[in-house]
Amino acid sequence: HSLPLKEDSPLKPNADWYYSRAKGAVERFLNEFEPQHPGIKVTRFRPAILLGPQINNFFGTLLKAPLITDLGKDSKIEWVWDEDVIQAIYLAFKKGKTGIYNVGGGNPLTWKEIAKAAGKRTIRASYTLTSKGAELLGRLGLLNRGYGEWVKIMPHSPWMDSSKARQELGWEPKYDSAGAIRAFLKK
Repeated sequence: HSLPLKEDSPLKPNADWYYSRAKGAVERFLNEFEPQHPGIKVTRFRPAILLGPQINNFFGTLLKAPLITDLGKDSKIEWVWDEDVIQAIYLAFKKGKTGIYNVGGGNPLTWKEIAKAAGKRTIRASYTLTSKGAELLGRLGLLNRGYGEWVKIMPHSPWMDSSKARQELGWEPKYDSAGAIRAFLKK
């Protein structure tokens, strides 16, 4: 994919990653459903990595660790605060909007920048050893199996262009990526 992803970027689900396969299946379903049911309004939201007071996900676990693991890749990750996503949904509903909207906090971050936003130091780790180790620990039941797949995709995590949501909905996130991380760690 060329980055940032736009709403009309081609769908390319990663066949090796359950989360990507599931999202791709939902998108394909909606692509068929919408033209078959023109009387039903469908609005899709594609959020960046979610953070919030009640969010308990893989990336939140990483942020709470004493050190931030840097896998030596310069990929960027975009984050979004959960209430910012809710605001985008509310605005689309209020304005009767349909279509696809990317919602991300903006300013995607490298792992070194993530550590800085979190006020933590990084520890350098081998990407290959970390991904294989997480996969093995998952198979042994010592780690959530999905975490191994998340580690594999970390160097390829997409970030998005949310300008359509800003322009059409009047949406503006309260937090950019670094702000969402800081707010999450204060909870």
